[in-house]
Amino acid sequence: MRDLTTKYRAVLIFDEVITGLRLAAGGGAEYFGVSPDLAVFAKALAGGYPLSAVAGSEALLSPIETAKVLHFGTFNGNPIALAAADAPLEILLDPLEDVYSRMNRLGKRLFQGLQTLPSQGLPILVQGVPTCFHILFTEQRAITNYSDFVAYDITRTRLWVETALLESIFQMGDARWYVSAAHTDEDITATLEKAKRALARLASTAELFQKTG
Repeated sequence: MRDLTTKYRAVLIFDEVITGLRLAAGGGAEYFGVSPDLAVFAKALAGGYPLSAVAGSEALLSPIETAKVLHFGTFNGNPIALAAADAPLEILLDPLEDVYSRMNRLGKRLFQGLQTLPSQGLPILVQGVPTCFHILFTEQRAITNYSDFVAYDITRTRLWVETALLESIFQMGDARWYVSAAHTDEDITATLEKAKRALARLASTAELFQKTG
């Protein structure tokens, strides 16, 4: 996409609302080594406070700075939201903290651990990057396009989310997982043990449905 947009003089925009500051300080652009023309950040930027930001090339943003393009917003420059962003950024960008190296190490442990758990005969796919990934129930070995994605078993995936919650594992409703700077090795170990129990519980539930169906 970077090559195509450059060739045809189109603007490449990255939606970093989820990936921004989770994958790396520079979001997916930094993690994958691809520079967009514009990138939109939110959510993780201020630890949940209502704040978003647009980053981009000088060519695209300079018209705003010179007022050739008007950009207004009721909460632009809100001091509380900006303070909420400043606090985590001081930690995330501090090389002495080495936050992203630790997050990726923990995320890799969790990611690979979930991939190698006994599947109990269930068609499970763990896909994504160490700090942000999905667990989906599908026969696909990898999801590479929209058709692959919509083919997953949404009912079983939702049941997995509910079953895992009984083991104190909280996921997003679509079975999305995040690893944060607050997590520890002990958290990963405990989560993998609980995920193993949740899969066994889910498998027994599926067997019950088959017998009663």
